[in-house]
Amino acid sequence: MSSNTRLLLLAFASVMSLIVLIARFKLHPFIALIAVSLALGIAAGMPFGGVVKALQDGVGAVLGFIAIVVALGTMLGKMMAESGAASRIANTLIARFGENQVHWAIMFVGFIVGIPVFFQVGFVLLIPLVFTIGRRSGLSLVKIGIPLVAGLSVVHGMVPPHPAAMLAVVAYKADIGRTIAYALLVGLPTAALAGPIFASWIAPRIQLPAENPIAAQFTGGGKGGIALGMPSFGISLFTVLLPVILMLCASAADLLLAPMSPVRATLDVVGGPIVALLLALLFSFWSLGYRQHFTRDQILKFANDCLGPTAAILLVIGAGGGFNRVLVESGVGQAIADVALGSHASPLLLAWTVAALIRVATGSATVAMTTSAGIVAPIAALTPGTHAELLVLATGAGSLVLSHVNDSGFWLIKEFFNMTVQQTLKTWTVAETIIGVAGLGFTLLLSLIVGCAPRDQGTRDLSAAGWIDVTATLDPARTPVYEGDAPLKFDFLKDMRKGDKLTLSVYSMGAHSGTHIDAPMHFVAGGAPIDQVALDPLIGTARVIDIPDSVQAIDAAELNRHDWRGAKRVLFRTRSTLRAWMDSAFHKDFAYIAPGAAQLLADAGVVLVGVDYISAEQFGAPAPRTHQILLGKGIPIVEGLDLRPVQAGDYDLIVLPLKVRGHEGAPARAIVRKRTGPKFSVIGFFTGKEDPAHITFLHEAERWFPETAAKYGFRFDTTSNWDNLNADFLSAYQVVVFLDTRPEKPAQRAAFQAYMERGGAWMGFHFAGFALTPSAYPANWDWYHNTFLGSGSYVSNTWRPTSAVLRVEDRTHPATRHLPATFKSSPSEWYRWEKDLRQNPDIDILLAIDSTSFPLGTGPKPHEIWHSGYYPVVWTNRNFKMIYLNMGHNDIDYEHKYDATNRTLSYTLHNTIQDQLIIDALLWLGDRR
Repeated sequence: MSSNTRLLLLAFASVMSLIVLIARFKLHPFIALIAVSLALGIAAGMPFGGVVKALQDGVGAVLGFIAIVVALGTMLGKMMAESGAASRIANTLIARFGENQVHWAIMFVGFIVGIPVFFQVGFVLLIPLVFTIGRRSGLSLVKIGIPLVAGLSVVHGMVPPHPAAMLAVVAYKADIGRTIAYALLVGLPTAALAGPIFASWIAPRIQLPAENPIAAQFTGGGKGGIALGMPSFGISLFTVLLPVILMLCASAADLLLAPMSPVRATLDVVGGPIVALLLALLFSFWSLGYRQHFTRDQILKFANDCLGPTAAILLVIGAGGGFNRVLVESGVGQAIADVALGSHASPLLLAWTVAALIRVATGSATVAMTTSAGIVAPIAALTPGTHAELLVLATGAGSLVLSHVNDSGFWLIKEFFNMTVQQTLKTWTVAETIIGVAGLGFTLLLSLIVGCAPRDQGTRDLSAAGWIDVTATLDPARTPVYEGDAPLKFDFLKDMRKGDKLTLSVYSMGAHSGTHIDAPMHFVAGGAPIDQVALDPLIGTARVIDIPDSVQAIDAAELNRHDWRGAKRVLFRTRSTLRAWMDSAFHKDFAYIAPGAAQLLADAGVVLVGVDYISAEQFGAPAPRTHQILLGKGIPIVEGLDLRPVQAGDYDLIVLPLKVRGHEGAPARAIVRKRTGPKFSVIGFFTGKEDPAHITFLHEAERWFPETAAKYGFRFDTTSNWDNLNADFLSAYQVVVFLDTRPEKPAQRAAFQAYMERGGAWMGFHFAGFALTPSAYPANWDWYHNTFLGSGSYVSNTWRPTSAVLRVEDRTHPATRHLPATFKSSPSEWYRWEKDLRQNPDIDILLAIDSTSFPLGTGPKPHEIWHSGYYPVVWTNRNFKMIYLNMGHNDIDYEHKYDATNRTLSYTLHNTIQDQLIIDALLWLGDRR
């Protein structure tokens, strides 16, 4: 059983356990989530201490933000209820709509009032209006109540700054302003379908008891109507919408104002969710409190009374966050991501489906949103074109579907409306399901407009132009047959040349005849047969490498004499081509790939290896190590290529074997097409000998950069020889990248400075900017650190590596053109610098740490946790074509909590937004215009 399969089974078992514990054994969701989280982590192989730490981190990470939002929002809702602002809004809308359309009015009431509070809180605050209106109008409580809960429910799942929707916003790193705008477009028609439209149809079919004890408590013997002294409609509406207005203003400022504008900086602070809700709450103390003649003691009592009921909600939210963190750190989240990526499922559909399944399993929309967002977020990060804002809506819609008896909201509706279980299923459950399905449908429609859904890219005519056949011709008289292999026998069963009505042939030959592909099954026990070899390695870019005629053993030293790094598919053109051995008798002294070279290829992420003779292994080798190394990594081997028509260089390759079920190899047809020259060439310098966190980033870069280069049409090479930092070597490259360190020798430094001053381009990551005296990297290069980077020496850093919310400071730069106003970065160790870059007119700060990131870092030392300040992360120097990114330090299990291998706990690349920044920066650097 593969590791991914085992982890997926554990995930399924954990969800089923939650169902049983909550639905069957009536265990509180908080306790069930904690217990299942611990069991999942242990079963997945995490050390017990690591499981507990992951659980604690997950709970803290979620509640650190959401607890504040919940508290502030609940107090704001309480002020609205006690002051009569909620009633004022409701009754004003009723008067405007008329009693015949009152169910539409109450839907809008729920939609508006529900923005700052959780569903249960909003329901309890507004249900008196439903009872009052029902008594005054004589309408069924179902016709009035279902629109209310539809409005509240849609807001709960889809519309920030509602705390539940904010969970998904944070997880997907979505832009709040855009999410609000999209949520209104999707949420209002969804609420209309599930609320007034559905309620009008179902109300006549539901007969409620004449007496409702709870309704009697709220309506008493009064006549309803607008009470004296209530706040005006304008001030009531403004108060509840104030946090939304502030957040939208912040998003607009990021789009319209200059990066260093003091107005933008101010709006970014006051438009953050916490500050916006705090300001709205403080305003409500005046507008709905003192202005309505409430005393300070009364306002304090309102605040105290409303916080108690939120405790259980917060505990469940926190436990859901802990469960999510254990899923991620145990590897379950990545396993699901791997499977989903392999299935090419739409992230929107996946987000909805996962959320719906967890909703049905646990009964909690909040847990469904938290957990599903944690599972789907890494998949979305690896899927180009995914809009995080639409993922929030899809997840929210899925989290609302099919509420039933394991949902506290189900019983809340049942009891307040005095319905039976069957009636509640027919009304509330169906309404929630309509919200879930309609919400997904409207989100998919919106995706067609904003670009998330797959688009028809159009078709172009294909032709054979430019393609070169590199398949060896099969001929029993000329094709070499490996010693001991089956000979080739071709015959005609029917032959028109001899008078037959048709020609019919029969072939007999070994699976490894002529041009053929070896599948892992050839030398790996349990390896995949040829019919299960994926298409990905067989189609794509390939590099043909010329090996001199004098070389028989392509060992590691010989391999490294050639430009092979960065290529995903490597084809060796050897003495066999030069001597035309694929058209002659078998030769034992063919060139072969030595095991050391095979290991280099496998470790570098090469996905296919090809040779121009019928074996890649040394003839007579005591063990098939080359095959075992390559096939053991799942790398198919193409043997018997006829590379005489091509020269060294980069090609498009298509090589497809016969699809023979259950066997280890098959003959293949191979064609190549010369690739046009790259748009530009990039050389990455690295050292890779110090901090494991920097080395794991290098391993990422070794794979990510070549893949990106192939996709965007540039060339990427790497070297660890810093002496290559000379004029002759650099003349072949338009962009230089420092992946982990800087040059140390005077000649190297002088060559780099000259390269940049002559118009070269540069990108540097994280430690490439480090300088500290005393240290192994002292501040002894004034031009580089003070003039070029402008930052001076390193001063301090956060710890541990954590994600930060990054704010775009200059939206006009080509590197930031595709970025949202803010986004959540991959974890890194963040540096503070000696010099204030804001004071340097040559420096253009592109990204800085947003204040919502604070506190940033986890310590344990107090100075490793930042609570305030201005910290640039990405910047350029206007006098050079350069960009520095303080990114590239992964989190490592230095303490060996999980095992003794310094396990990598986070990654820099494969964060969709952050990757786009690097891609756009590279394309800008490589643009010679």
